[in-house]
Amino acid sequence: MEYGSLHDLLRNETMYLSGEIILQITRDIGQGLRFLHSSKPVILHGDLKAKNILIDARFRAKICDFGLSLKQSGGITGTPYWLAPEYLRGETSYNASCDIYSIGIILFEIYSRQNPYEGEDFRDVLRKVCNRTINKRPDIPNTCPPKMADLMKKCWNKDPFIRPLAKVLDANLLEMNMQDAEPLTEEQQSVQRKERATGDMLYQLFPKHIADALKAGQKVEPENHELVTVVFSDIVHFTDISREISPLKVSEMLDRLYLAFDKVSSNKRRLVFWQNRVCLSILHFALSLFRRSPVSTKFLRYDFDCKPDTRTGAV
Repeated sequence: MEYGSLHDLLRNETMYLSGEIILQITRDIGQGLRFLHSSKPVILHGDLKAKNILIDARFRAKICDFGLSLKQSGGITGTPYWLAPEYLRGETSYNASCDIYSIGIILFEIYSRQNPYEGEDFRDVLRKVCNRTINKRPDIPNTCPPKMADLMKKCWNKDPFIRPLAKVLDANLLEMNMQDAEPLTEEQQSVQRKERATGDMLYQLFPKHIADALKAGQKVEPENHELVTVVFSDIVHFTDISREISPLKVSEMLDRLYLAFDKVSSNKRRLVFWQNRVCLSILHFALSLFRRSPVSTKFLRYDFDCKPDTRTGAV
């Protein structure tokens, strides 16, 4: 093959990969994998990565070495960074969803033009990838356009049943156009970072339906609710605490309190409103925004005796 492997092509700094080239390569990979998974019996690749994809003079991709790793006997086979976490944990034999996971890592390779987890400790990476709580994955490359980023995250989802089938992956790539695959410019990356930051903050502050409306520039209409849960929080010695520690530490203390209430609200699946004496003015506004929920009205008072440590300033 004229350009060697996809890995070789990605390491060629003189070669600019446009959206047209990337889309053609990813479509070829998707179609090739669909063919393998549609075979009877099903053919699993077992070691999908950029090094096992060959590129010809027309930038057409060919999957190679499929099934070779599965012919080895015993133990886990394949290249660890490209292997699905459930397979690494030994919970399942190698299956079609493991190949799809590898596709997510290949998409990362294409847009980052480097190996996953480059420069990180091998054992530490695998431990975090396999950990269900940490669920470590490579950072989405700054150059990756939104639709490709979404597809990447679907492919390496921690739940193998959420990952797309090969035929769905192929269909998704066929629906994309060249612009959907075009690497983002510096200006586009800056705009995307600003939009992401704004969006993240909105979803942290408001319920999804409110955040969606605000992002779309729509008016948010007040809502009436017959049943709500209201939690009033009152921090004991708050004035003394504020006088003795820095404003930053006061802010951090309140953040921890609010995050604790967020967790309670999420776990119990009920609406919780909280406030302390410094934010009484937003109560009516908050009550007008939250969605309907069949919960009982309760008024609770929590006292937190959180005097600061005079030696360290910790609360």
